[in-house]
Amino acid sequence: MSGSVPAGPQAGTFSPMPPSRNRRLELASYAVLIAGAVPWFFTSDIPRLIVLERHVLLGRYAVGWFAALAFLITPGALLLFWALRKLRTRSHAWVLARVLALGMAVSLGLLVVDTGARMLRGNAYTKEPIEGATLQPGQDAESFEILRRKPNARYEIRYVDEPKPARSYPGRPKGYPPVDVVLTTDARGFRNKEAVERAEIIALGDSFTEGFFVSDDQSWPARVAALTGKTVYNLGVAGGDPKMYARTLRAVGLPLKPKIALVMLYESNDFLGPEAFGGAGAQRVYTGISGWARTSPVAYALEHGLIALLGPINADAPVDDFERIDSWMPIDIKGRNYALKPKRLQALTLSREAFEASHGWTSTVPFLEDMHGACQEAGVELIFAWAPTKAYVAMTLSVIDANPLHAFLSLRRKGPLPSPQALHSALLANYNARVETVNAFCRDRGILFLDPRRQLRSAMVDGKQTYYTYDEHWTPRGQEVVAHLVADALR
Repeated sequence: MSGSVPAGPQAGTFSPMPPSRNRRLELASYAVLIAGAVPWFFTSDIPRLIVLERHVLLGRYAVGWFAALAFLITPGALLLFWALRKLRTRSHAWVLARVLALGMAVSLGLLVVDTGARMLRGNAYTKEPIEGATLQPGQDAESFEILRRKPNARYEIRYVDEPKPARSYPGRPKGYPPVDVVLTTDARGFRNKEAVERAEIIALGDSFTEGFFVSDDQSWPARVAALTGKTVYNLGVAGGDPKMYARTLRAVGLPLKPKIALVMLYESNDFLGPEAFGGAGAQRVYTGISGWARTSPVAYALEHGLIALLGPINADAPVDDFERIDSWMPIDIKGRNYALKPKRLQALTLSREAFEASHGWTSTVPFLEDMHGACQEAGVELIFAWAPTKAYVAMTLSVIDANPLHAFLSLRRKGPLPSPQALHSALLANYNARVETVNAFCRDRGILFLDPRRQLRSAMVDGKQTYYTYDEHWTPRGQEVVAHLVADALR
């Protein structure tokens, strides 16, 4: 028609490509698909995951590796496959716009769902300001917060001492018999039958004091009260650290006018440094994208859904190269089994000099000094007690050869290890370093130090299981052993 304008190309399209370019794009798209499938053939280090008590999916993959494959690598490969195919008939701008739109839609949807889930999520712990505290110049509000559970709460569970992952030690050596646990909190949010106004003894510490996987009347503070007839107020909270003990002592403990303040120090976590913990429930501090993912309720639900669905699949398949571990782990002591963690055992190789120079010790000393000073000012006797790791007690009752020890610790993969013989020698020379350091600190200041290592070992030799097989905490029997030591010292 006269005066008409010829129709242009359809939006997002362009002139046909040369056959050679079209062919290259097609080959590239199939190459991307193949590249996206190849990582599925790389399985995780199953012996390492078993020893670290990490979950395994489909009997082949660590949870993080499977998530990367299923939600990043494979979808990314499929998206790139689609984009390369579309580039044969569409412009670069058209393809890029749709890829960006999809990415933004998925990101925004996850952000909205995650934010809503965070708002609805409850927490068994709270961090609240100390009553009546007044901020001084240079102080922040967090320095007046203490950790506690929800007040007037009651929890009932049956704890079964078995590995949490479905894929674990072949044959699954049996653990401690099941324990029916009742956990009750008082009006202050601590594990006591009632929030008394006066107490002869206050007990501070983390889960070893609060009583993890034992019932209300089985924790060592409750048993000490029963054995001595004294009022013992339990201020222990799982996940606490010396910084939190010092705050709780001043805020809640000393106002109860006690005669004795007994602080239980855990050989491992209490000497990591105060910044290793924080937030309600004493979760580790995470920042950035990694922190968002680790604390996300959506990620938590997805992870546990995958574990429940895919964890049992292929869980009993043979484990390659596990003979080096299975020959001595879990450790058998008088018919009782104790599964150890590499990091707990490796920590015992650190010399006393290195421990005293470490950040974990130097950053903890001011809080120990603060508790000492606060008790002196209030006329309260301070007692420190020691909670040794399961690895320490089991190791001192076992004969561990150099080569199996080296192979076991190498599964942690935290830097190069010395030779098997050097590592074994370091363990034998230094396993008492931490307790000797704390004992010397107490001796120099005239503080009574209670050390239950000998009693826990003696109970193990008698065939009494003092630690759970697949957990780090004391069993009811272990709590009883420690309670008798404390009660005898108080008498």
